Amino acid sequence: MRFRLCLESLIGMLTLVDNSYGLMRSARLLFAAVGIATTLCGCGGEEMALAPVNGFVTEGGNPMAGAIVEFFPETGRTSVGQTDAGGEFVMRYGDDEGVIIGKCRVQITPGMAVPDVEEGSDQVAPPMQGPPEVIIVSDSIVIQDNDLNTFAFELSDFRKAKKKKRR
Repeated sequence: MRFRLCLESLIGMLTLVDNSYGLMRSARLLFAAVGIATTLCGCGGEEMALAPVNGFVTEGGNPMAGAIVEFFPETGRTSVGQTDAGGEFVMRYGDDEGVIIGKCRVQITPGMAVPDVEEGSDQVAPPMQGPPEVIIVSDSIVIQDNDLNTFAFELSDFRKAKKKKRR
């Protein structure tokens, strides 16, 4: 709805510009009109409904620290989390906490988290030893519109399934 109103306003401005002035003057006014319309209407679309999501990542029953967890919704941006020393993660959607409600694909990349570095330190992350391993956990996790979105991922189960698929 907001986008439609902005588009109608912009078309109205363009019609006014086109009918009132010469070509060069119209071009300058066109750019000004687009700038004003963009500023007034904003660049964002509708806000996505988010639900809190957290969980644990383990391997062989042991917590996995430093893994990147990603939830890819069918529409909208990806939510990302990072496991702590206890293997626990909390998903973030930009500056907000949560994941877009609905069906998601989930993948985990072990050992990709950047360690915390003290401000002013000259510490550098170690170089990668090859491409990261990406484990597709699920193509069909559904995020509910409630606070019950807690997941436990045992990576050794997914690695076994991945090996069976290759054979």
